[in-house]
Amino acid sequence: MAKWINFHVTGGHDGSTAVPAEDGDNLLLSDTVTSIAVSSPSPGAVTAVLSLSTGGGPTTCTVLVGLNASATNPGGAGAKPSAGYIDKLKQAINKAITANPGGVKSTVSLPLDQDDQDKYNFTKTVYFKSFKVA
Repeated sequence: MAKWINFHVTGGHDGSTAVPAEDGDNLLLSDTVTSIAVSSPSPGAVTAVLSLSTGGGPTTCTVLVGLNASATNPGGAGAKPSAGYIDKLKQAINKAITANPGGVKSTVSLPLDQDDQDKYNFTKTVYFKSFKVA
């Protein structure tokens, strides 16, 4: 397992305002992740909350996922994620945590937001929009 998990944010946005400081790589110590909960709290947005065991430090890491690369409200698109996308996102995070044994960094690769994984559809690209540790 890699020491750090990377969440690459594109068009950083916290759901109400643009947060360009979150753009780019955001690292989380993989040993601190104890559980992952993924949900779709509003149409067009998906949230992953990673519970952390940090010995008195921050206890959660929350990442927003959206369908739009530009800095707009991730939930503003009005489209619901495809069937099973919540499970696909959780699997992608788990895969990054267990990938690259002995390595330093592993990046979470987001799956496309589509039911049919046989063909690539660029319009179904998904982006991390926010990364908050609290």
